[in-house]
Amino acid sequence: MSGESFGSRVKDLRRRRHLSQQQVADAVGVSVTLISAYENGNRSPSIGNLILLADLFCTSTDYLLCRTEFDPKKDDLYISLKDLSSTQARIIQDMVLEYSTR
Repeated sequence: MSGESFGSRVKDLRRRRHLSQQQVADAVGVSVTLISAYENGNRSPSIGNLILLADLFCTSTDYLLCRTEFDPKKDDLYISLKDLSSTQARIIQDMVLEYSTR
C-alpha cells in the first residue's frame, strides 16, 4: 500500500471531489481542525465519523482504513445523481425502476 494511510486516503478523496476541509467538516459535523488532524495522521476517527466519511466519499470503510485497494468511486461504475441534471437523474431513475420490475 506504499505509504498510504487513513489520512492520505481522506485527503486524496477530498481533493478528487474538489472539497475543502471546511466542507468535509461541515458534512461530517466536526471541526476543520479535526479533519486536518485526520489528514495529517494525528487523530483517528470514531466509528461514527468513519462511517460518515465513507458515506460522504461514496467508498467503503475498508478502503479508508487501507484494508483494501478497491475504491468504488475510482474502480467501479459509479453515478452520483447529484452530479447529473434533473433530466438525466430522472432518466436514470426511470431505467432503474423499469429494470427492477422485470
